[in-house]
Amino acid sequence: MDFSVGSILALARFTVQNPRAAARGLMAMGLPDAARWLLFGVVATASAVLTHVGFNLLPPNDSQFMADAMTSPMRTAFFQGGFLLIAGFAITVIGRWQGGKGNFGDALLLISWLQFVLLCLQAVQIVTLFVLPPVAEIIGVLGLGLSFWLLTQFIVELHGFASSWRVLFGIIAAILVIAVAISVVLTVLVGVGG
Repeated sequence: MDFSVGSILALARFTVQNPRAAARGLMAMGLPDAARWLLFGVVATASAVLTHVGFNLLPPNDSQFMADAMTSPMRTAFFQGGFLLIAGFAITVIGRWQGGKGNFGDALLLISWLQFVLLCLQAVQIVTLFVLPPVAEIIGVLGLGLSFWLLTQFIVELHGFASSWRVLFGIIAAILVIAVAISVVLTVLVGVGG
């Protein structure tokens, strides 16, 4: 495959147009584990950088809400990487539990690629923030919808599932369960630390 910037951006555009075919193509490339982990590291780092750029462009009242989470790009990259890893493991484990055939290596590749596509959209959103701020907000909402749609299609292709709707509802349920579990763990840790 050609790894030029033009061909990578063309693949990102194709991913939005036909996510299942893009997922099939990515998995069929047979990238070594080192390349998958490299992509993971690059997108986690780039995501942290773009998040900080976007955060610094927010009005002071809006930026105060996220000030604690944005103390440093390294911290943000750590949390971003942790989130992507949890997502990769959850996609693998829950999918296999539901009869899927996917593996962690492919899940990591797809979740990293999904993050790259969303980073491209985030870059467009940041540029739009300077030109047409209201449109930037619309792009943010569309990005959230796009992330769920792409994730659903990637999981369907990864595990060989038949129903996109069932996968979408499974994603929403998994997010709720994981959020509750993290809240319980943090409550216990704060209780033990206090």
